[in-house]
Amino acid sequence: MRRATVGLLVAAGLLAGCGGGGDGLVFKDPRGTQTVEKGMQFSLEFTVNGGVGFDWVQVPARAGGVLEPVGTKTSYPSENRAGESGTKRFAYRAVRAGRQTLVFRHYFRSDPKESRTVTVVVGGG
Repeated sequence: MRRATVGLLVAAGLLAGCGGGGDGLVFKDPRGTQTVEKGMQFSLEFTVNGGVGFDWVQVPARAGGVLEPVGTKTSYPSENRAGESGTKRFAYRAVRAGRQTLVFRHYFRSDPKESRTVTVVVGGG
């Protein structure tokens, strides 16, 4: 019982700092270490702008990590507003306890501008 209560408190605390949506937890502009529980689905969200040439790409992760990729989705608020920024979400499912480091690269017109490392710690749940 206590373990379930702790898991619910952790999830509630994570939700307070994340956006909503159908992808489970959403960590916007993630940096550093993020914590989730085993079995949770979550997304890492970055700002992109295809019209200008800004994009984020994940460096391929090693197989067999604690995270299972679920998919990537890019959304723009309106298709009729040229030059407007959108979001790109990299979705994952936490399949086992442990930690995994993910690396993302920010590009401007195919030139790398930033490299960002995000470590995800998965609790036993």
